[in-house]
Amino acid sequence: MKELTMGTIKTMNCEIITEEQYEALEESEFVEEIEDCGMSGYYPSAHWYCVHLVDGNNIDIYCKW
Repeated sequence: MKELTMGTIKTMNCEIITEEQYEALEESEFVEEIEDCGMSGYYPSAHWYCVHLVDGNNIDIYCKW
């Protein structure tokens, strides 16, 4: 997967993402921290993560793997 831009990362907010997208987020220069928030109440059987960005914003992502 190619390197993510800040705009692309922000469009992932509240989305279920793939394992490949999660790994790209982990490697991104725009991501300060990925916080494990446990199981999602919004998406059944998905795991919820809060992504803290270097610009001070946060997004929520969900993973089902």
